[in-house]
Amino acid sequence: MKKIFTLLLLTATIYTISNAQTLPINNPTVFVKEDGASTGYGLISFTNAISSDQFMSNVYSNVYSGDITVYFAGGDYYTDFKFWDTPSIIQSVRMYGGFNPRTRNYSLDRRDFESYETVFHAVSEHMVWFEGIGYNNPNGWNTCIVDGITLTSDGTVSFAAMALVGGDHIVSQCKFENFQSTDLLIWLETGGNTVTFTNCLFDNNDVRNLMALCTNINLINITVADNILVGDMFLPYNHGYSYLMQNTIIYGNSNMTMSSTFFDVYNSILENYESWVNDMGSNQYSTDPIFIYTGFAPYSCDYYSSPAISAGDGSFITTLATYYSSDIMDYDVANLERYWDIPRTTVDIGAYQSGYDDGSTNYDAFVPVLYKSKAKKDSDNTSNHIVWSNNKTIYVEDNTDADIYVYNTMGQLVYNAHLHNGYNSIPTTLTNGIYVVSCISSDGSIIQKKSIFIK
Repeated sequence: MKKIFTLLLLTATIYTISNAQTLPINNPTVFVKEDGASTGYGLISFTNAISSDQFMSNVYSNVYSGDITVYFAGGDYYTDFKFWDTPSIIQSVRMYGGFNPRTRNYSLDRRDFESYETVFHAVSEHMVWFEGIGYNNPNGWNTCIVDGITLTSDGTVSFAAMALVGGDHIVSQCKFENFQSTDLLIWLETGGNTVTFTNCLFDNNDVRNLMALCTNINLINITVADNILVGDMFLPYNHGYSYLMQNTIIYGNSNMTMSSTFFDVYNSILENYESWVNDMGSNQYSTDPIFIYTGFAPYSCDYYSSPAISAGDGSFITTLATYYSSDIMDYDVANLERYWDIPRTTVDIGAYQSGYDDGSTNYDAFVPVLYKSKAKKDSDNTSNHIVWSNNKTIYVEDNTDADIYVYNTMGQLVYNAHLHNGYNSIPTTLTNGIYVVSCISSDGSIIQKKSIFIK
């Protein structure tokens, strides 16, 4: 019996030693969920996930070093993510939301922002506060990232949603929604460094200002809509900083003024031509972007009639951005792939890729999905109210109010019409080939979608 006990003890000791962590843990990937453990390091998978409070405790206990990557499971978080005077062993913090806690596939492009939305709620200070992360590291700082996270407040607070001070930062695929504050929404003070916001949505916030800009800033494919701003939208600081705006929508806000300086603005849709706009070309003014205003993505644009569709320049993301990371910047705020054309030169303006992603390199080729708007879809030959007699004739019954859209294999709209009760014929002028047909009801729901062959 003694030998058995000794053997078990030896086995346990070997297991403990082999699985022990040497602190600090360099360049860790940390898994966090809202009901995570209040002890441990949160490594390997969501099975070992820790709470957000435990993660922050570990940061200041010298548990992690180098570049810290954090994967957040979908859920609600009530933690002050205040990275201020962080240990000198840390070079950057990179936070990614939207993960299914039951998955083992941690690819960023596989996240589901609708089913597993990661929401940071205001507590007592700026919800995300990066203050000179890495500045005390002997090897300098690396780029910090906040991606795939929604920031909101539960009532009125007296502080900002985000403050980024010192260093280079990327804020991508984030939503700033329904944040109410007597302060501004975002404070940026990185001096000669650069902050890039890409594929982000700012909507229905009630704040003093949108952003304070004591930094070089690059706003790429963002949407700013329906915000109440007590003061100017942007607060500039005249120290020779570079202010760039590309592929962006600004529409429906109470105020969009700024004084004393300019944004170089490219390929954007702006409700007004303001004095801060340095028009660099391909901009549209006094233009309605035609938002969907429904479902999971109310600020995506109407695929058929919005001036945002395929009007952006993809090179601002892929080539001209100060920092480029394909696994986040090539995806919109709903985590759908971006580009319209195979060379990846064209994108939709705004935070959403509003056209359909068919899962190939020709992203915008077929009919729109309307962004998980819970619309009815039927890919069979029949639906409750529409019956195909053949590939050229549709019979409509029960006073169905719908339109038909026909696309060729290049994604070009070749025919559309309003469907009336009774028999409807697709024109015989279409050349032989395969077409994709979508029948859309008056409320935007996809009643039916199918491929047809005309000969």
